[in-house]
Amino acid sequence: MFFTADLGRNASGRCACCREEGRCDGSTEDGDCPSKRKGGQDEVEETSSAYMSTAPSPVGPWSEPVLIGKGDNNFSPVIFEDGSLLSIIRSWRGEVYYGSHLCMFAVRNYRDAKSYRMSQKRCSPIFRGLGSAGLEDPFLYQDSQGVVHAIFHHMWASGSWNRWWSRTTGSHAFLKIRNPKPPRRPMETLAEYHMRAGTWVFTGLAYGNDTEVTHSSRRFRMRYVDGHTLPMSRVERPHLVFPEVLSHKGDPSHIAFAVQTGNGIGSTVESSHSHGKDHLDDKSHTVIVPLGVGEPETQEV
Repeated sequence: MFFTADLGRNASGRCACCREEGRCDGSTEDGDCPSKRKGGQDEVEETSSAYMSTAPSPVGPWSEPVLIGKGDNNFSPVIFEDGSLLSIIRSWRGEVYYGSHLCMFAVRNYRDAKSYRMSQKRCSPIFRGLGSAGLEDPFLYQDSQGVVHAIFHHMWASGSWNRWWSRTTGSHAFLKIRNPKPPRRPMETLAEYHMRAGTWVFTGLAYGNDTEVTHSSRRFRMRYVDGHTLPMSRVERPHLVFPEVLSHKGDPSHIAFAVQTGNGIGSTVESSHSHGKDHLDDKSHTVIVPLGVGEPETQEV
């Protein structure tokens, strides 16, 4: 299991996330954390890290979490049959605009925590031209033919210059091995081979409405089997579910989201703290949606 956390700190985390004019909302935004001056611009201090824990089954017992890297990467990799690992991490240091830029990352043995050498400073973006916000929450998997794919929370589109993290859209890409297919080198792991021989092909939007401009119209409408519909102001952390238990391989049957209910009508970063006005609050939960059901913006669960 890989997860992002701020272990070893108090319950409120590294930053209090509280304002004098309102109650704590559990989020971290501009003005909440100490800022460090880097490269001529302010940069919010990163407080989260990536950890790994293993167990013989989902019910445990789980090993003590081991630190594998710093940064809010939402690590969700592919592990090949030789034990090597391929993933995508991100850097918040953009070439022109400050935003989420993704790069590939490989490990020879996923069980060796010391071999995880994530470096945001040496991150070479694999997707360009996606504006200042870019993509986040990469989830990697292999289809039934062994091709590596990834889905993302898609944060860049028309009208997303201010509250881009609240975009309720997702996108997709796949890793194309160049033709003719090059042979593997001696001692080269499958993850290293995919990094060397593959090129990511961005296919575009996979779900959500990319044309709406206002925040209130970006809401993702979720229709439940009992007939009621709930608007989701945030739909992030996409994860696919496969028929084979504990697998990232095959043809997925469901997609899981971390969602936040609310109207999502705020127009600036600061407005998310005005609870009575924008109704964002901090109510979030997980929703699992069967694939191929309903319209693109109205999924039945």
